[in-house]
Amino acid sequence: MRQRICLALDHSGTIVYISDLSAAARRSGLTERNVVGVKFWDFTEPHQRALVRQRFSECVMDGGTVVYDGQSTIEGVEETWNVRLTRLDEPAAYLAVAVQVFPGELPHLSQADHRTLRMLADDFTIEEMAKSIRTSVGTVTNRLHRLREKFRVRTNHGLVAAAARLGVLVGVTASG
Repeated sequence: MRQRICLALDHSGTIVYISDLSAAARRSGLTERNVVGVKFWDFTEPHQRALVRQRFSECVMDGGTVVYDGQSTIEGVEETWNVRLTRLDEPAAYLAVAVQVFPGELPHLSQADHRTLRMLADDFTIEEMAKSIRTSVGTVTNRLHRLREKFRVRTNHGLVAAAARLGVLVGVTASG
């Protein structure tokens, strides 16, 4: 399930407001009260903190919007983040952060999974997929069902969107 979370940061990167917590953060017992007053990058993986601080500095110094992806692990649950930092003109002391959280790590995919996703993204019907890979419609239907479970989405449209967002479709062709 995708969540959208909005934060406000002061000029030092301290969270002064958060609209909601990610599902993993909530399950771990974090509350808005625990988050406000903490540096924004303290919730990222240690190896990514320098990058997050750099992106924050770019936004504060240059203005405009900075977009990046990151990951965090809370109580053993991995989350993928798509972050958009925007410096607000008024009040100048705050930075708006729109975050989309995608729970879970990137699922393990076979070559057949990649090919199926690419065909789906290329608007193949289930029947066309089955014919192209010389298998039954039932096999393709089962594979799509399993892929939707892996990506935690409900529809084939959501499957393509999640795969594209996570970079799974980059460099993959329907022919293999």
